[in-house]
Order: sequence, then structure tokens, then C-alpha cells
Amino acid sequence: MTKPFLISFQKYTSLDNASLFAAESGNEVHFEIKRVFWLSSKDSPLERGHHALLLTQQILIALNGEVRIEFENQQGEKLEFVLSDQGKGVYIPPMWWHVIYYLKNSSFMVMASTLYDESDYIRDYSTFKSYKL
Repeated sequence: MTKPFLISFQKYTSLDNASLFAAESGNEVHFEIKRVFWLSSKDSPLERGHHALLLTQQILIALNGEVRIEFENQQGEKLEFVLSDQGKGVYIPPMWWHVIYYLKNSSFMVMASTLYDESDYIRDYSTFKSYKL
């Protein structure tokens, strides 16, 4: 089973000192992107996730501020990543329970391999731990 891992995106710096980052299919992104969504917090830190996905693959990128992602698989293996650089992302494979913490004035974007389908989500931790593929 594939584990979550850190991705480094291509960075290009223009003459006006702005940074441009790129993610290309077949390089940093190993799936066809079918959906993109983003979230932001303003006045207080937020906590999201608390689910696993049966089929969907995702890549999460912190656009602003700091985002911490905690992962756990069905066997109890735990991983954690902290993103505070727009040039980094985390690959989220199917069947990894994840919780996302982001500070106030933070935002992140997610690229997903599937369209939204509620039946792809396992939202109960006990169900996730006992789920048989």
C-alpha cells in the first residue's frame, strides 16, 4: 500500500521576484485531476478531514500559512507532515485516515483524482479501522 509522501513542485522565479510553481501530470501528479478545491481560515485555526477515502487520491498544497496533516493507516502506522512552503505538497493515497490542522490566515488547495462522491468517504474512525477492502 502506498504511503503519504512529500512532493516538491517545480519553481520558476520571474524578473519581478514573484514565484511561479508548476505541477505536471506524469511528474509531480501521478493521476488525472478531476477536481480541485481550496479552503481558508481567517480568524481562528481550523481542523478538517477526520476521514479516509476508498478510491480517491489527493495532493494537498499549503497556499498560505502553515498546514499540518496527520495520517494513520488501518494497521496503526502514523505519519505527519507540516507544510509552510508553497513549493511543497503532500500526496494522500486512498485508505489513510487524515486530519488537517491549519492556523488562522492559512489556506490550502487540494487536487483530487475523482469527482466528489460521498460514498467514497469513510467518516467514522471505527468503521475505517475495521473496513475490509
